[in-house]
Amino acid sequence: MTNVAYLVTDENITISKGGKTHIVGRQYAQFQSIVDALNEGDFETAFDLADMATALTKQSGGAFEVKEGVVFRNGLPVHNVVTERIIKFQNDGLPYKPLVKFLENLMQNPSARSTNELYKFLEHKAMPITEDGCFLAYKAVGQDYLSITSGKTEVRVSEDGGKTFRTVTGKVPNNVGNILEVDRNQVDDNAERTCSFGLHAGALEYASTFGGSSARMVIVKINPRDAVSVPVDANAQKLRAARYEVIGDFSEAITAPLTSSNGTTYHNKRDSKGRFTR
Repeated sequence: MTNVAYLVTDENITISKGGKTHIVGRQYAQFQSIVDALNEGDFETAFDLADMATALTKQSGGAFEVKEGVVFRNGLPVHNVVTERIIKFQNDGLPYKPLVKFLENLMQNPSARSTNELYKFLEHKAMPITEDGCFLAYKAVGQDYLSITSGKTEVRVSEDGGKTFRTVTGKVPNNVGNILEVDRNQVDDNAERTCSFGLHAGALEYASTFGGSSARMVIVKINPRDAVSVPVDANAQKLRAARYEVIGDFSEAITAPLTSSNGTTYHNKRDSKGRFTR
């Protein structure tokens, strides 16, 4: 018989084997599964489920591994910001594929500097991840959806989902459904220059104060490969990018850690086990 000792309360499970002990709370996605395994006398499975590192590797199909407390993807350590997202997704019973896709997209970013600055942006305000591995941010625009500021950079705007583009300079249209893009070398990658050229978006706190009371706010989706710089003047709440898609009007802050690809379906409702659902 396996030498497993355990204690189950309304709020926690404590389970020990071979001098190693795990304590998991009711919010942990596998809480009920552990209880079920214990009730069935399957102590090995219960112990493995309580071991978050082992569970993470199994549940993610090997996409993530944990060694000495560090999360790895394809043999490379994952930045703490993403690790925190992985652990949150694990605890909330959310799927891992969006995070895998996010890292795949991020690895397409050609700049190590841009990648590191993006981590600062994501760390400051927990922007929702989308199912296709992008993230959501906010942008203040005029009531007519035109950008509040204007510049000389040529911006390509698509109003048909990226099938065709037209070139716009000055104030550019940010209507819902529009895709805006510029050449990456037309976005200032120097974070020390606080007001400069490029496509801008931000955290809710920053975006809601930009443009004053006459502005409206939209939600934009940004692929991490298109992030360029995070200016130092806004406490890492402002981002310059080479491309984004306007996916909706702002109605309320998105608190869900995961949304559908178009941002319309939020995984922010919990089931009876405390896990996020659609």
